[in-house]
Amino acid sequence: MMKKDAEIMIPGHGLPIYGKDRIQEALSTTADFLEDIEDQTLNLMNQGKSLNEVFHQVKISSVIQDKPWLRPVYDDPKFLIKMIWRRYGGWWDGEYDRLLPDTRENEAKEWVELSGGIEAIINKALDNLTNKKYKLAAHLIEVAYYADKKNEKLHDARKKIYAALSEEQDSSMARNIFNHANLASDELKRDLASEN
Repeated sequence: MMKKDAEIMIPGHGLPIYGKDRIQEALSTTADFLEDIEDQTLNLMNQGKSLNEVFHQVKISSVIQDKPWLRPVYDDPKFLIKMIWRRYGGWWDGEYDRLLPDTRENEAKEWVELSGGIEAIINKALDNLTNKKYKLAAHLIEVAYYADKKNEKLHDARKKIYAALSEEQDSSMARNIFNHANLASDELKRDLASEN
């Protein structure tokens, strides 16, 4: 695209970019940014890392803060890691217990029993929320959800957790997905499109 010497570029997401030099910079820094994420991801995959390990070990360049066209307004750059994994690594995420997993419900019921009951998990999720450990709070509240899908206390906590996760997101895609979970709990559902 750089060879086109465009004066105006209208990206799929974000504001138009004007001026040949600025467009050249936008295209080259975007290409470098994407190549860096792909190189890091493939390097970690070739070391035998699981998707979760790769997801947490790839370092997103601070250049995204300096370049308005790279800011994560629409989606999160971490989403790219999952796309690269799927392209080169396929469908298995490298987690052995997830290759042929039991149902989330059966797994959740075991965790709830081991943890001393659903109240303990909900309370720990809320403690994590208070301590701004939103991702961990979300993991725990989903375990509680799968163990007792219509528990109102669970859904009250779930709303708070996903509202907090939504608020801290830069990307509109992540913000909206987390907010969707928040709104679904208003109806005692996991997802607005589902029956339960």
